[in-house]
Amino acid sequence: MFYLKSNALPRPRTAEVLPEPGRYEPTVRALLSQKKALARELGHVNAQLEHILFSASLFSASSDDPQDVELYKGNLGVTRRFVNRHERPVGQLQWLGDLPERFNGPDENPGDVNGERWGTGALIGDDLFLTAGHCFDQYPPGWQVPSRFDIPIPPYDLAKLMRVNFNYQVDGKTGKTRPGVPFPVVALLEYRNAGVDYAIVRLGPDAKGRGPTEIFGHLTVAQADLTTIGAMLCIIQHPTRQEKKIEAGPLTDIRAGRIAYDRIDTAGGSSGAPVLSPTGEIVGVHLKGGAHKEGGFNSGAAIGAIREASPLLRNAGAGGDAAVTVPRKSPSRSLPTGSPSAPDKPESPASGRPRRRNSDTTPRPRPRSTSAAAK
Repeated sequence: MFYLKSNALPRPRTAEVLPEPGRYEPTVRALLSQKKALARELGHVNAQLEHILFSASLFSASSDDPQDVELYKGNLGVTRRFVNRHERPVGQLQWLGDLPERFNGPDENPGDVNGERWGTGALIGDDLFLTAGHCFDQYPPGWQVPSRFDIPIPPYDLAKLMRVNFNYQVDGKTGKTRPGVPFPVVALLEYRNAGVDYAIVRLGPDAKGRGPTEIFGHLTVAQADLTTIGAMLCIIQHPTRQEKKIEAGPLTDIRAGRIAYDRIDTAGGSSGAPVLSPTGEIVGVHLKGGAHKEGGFNSGAAIGAIREASPLLRNAGAGGDAAVTVPRKSPSRSLPTGSPSAPDKPESPASGRPRRRNSDTTPRPRPRSTSAAAK
């Protein structure tokens, strides 16, 4: 008989209480509902911690904090020319703003992600957008995605409830935020293949019928992993739902399909951002950052692991500035294989600079005020 048990330790005696005869099914349903509510509450607590620590880092801003791409001072390890050349194909995933209208049936729930700015990614050619696979997961920590009959809709349908905004950034001349140019996600082509946390989506045209690659160009996907420890990496990202930023720092480790850079500042919303080599090629997709004493450090999926898992990238041809292309008729749904978890991350390397207190997957739920949390 199947039953839930997380490990082989004895259960607390307080848990060994059986319901009355005939009450097993409703009791199990009630406990599962309680478990779900507690998981969401834990997500909010984590969001509160991250929000406070991230805000504290802003109040004590240093010269190596992320900077707006158009206001970059050129002092983080890469030049302003490098950033100007590579920032345009980087965009921000955002949920559509009409989810309550789309999911208004008696057995439908729009969730709590309506209009939320979600993650980062980059164009790699032919209107294809490379990002993190967990941006399309059905159970993002602390969030509830749209569902039917209390079951989250599949990732391949979730993706089409998003758009990608390019040019959402602070204008370097006026200091005002540019509104961004949106493009719809029309298909999720690859998602967590071979257990690697990456995804490739196709974007549709904008309101004027233009494709995103036509306007913003694309980045080049490296043919192999960057293995030079200390090589300067650059991450162009949208941390904490903000306008586009740039951060940079050295490569500190690479193994087991992961690329590590514990001196680069990131935050929730940076997931999927391209990790750029000194030559501007994508050598990784950002996934997560260190989270206090709970472990981890800034790392991403290495491009070697992604290429091995991705039929699109394996068939894209070699080198140069060639864009990744795929036939537009009947795009194949590339189903994930193996475990949905990412490869084991490498051991944390020694570093003379303190690790960043960040944790990114998708953005954290909007934190409640400290006073509200204390009630």
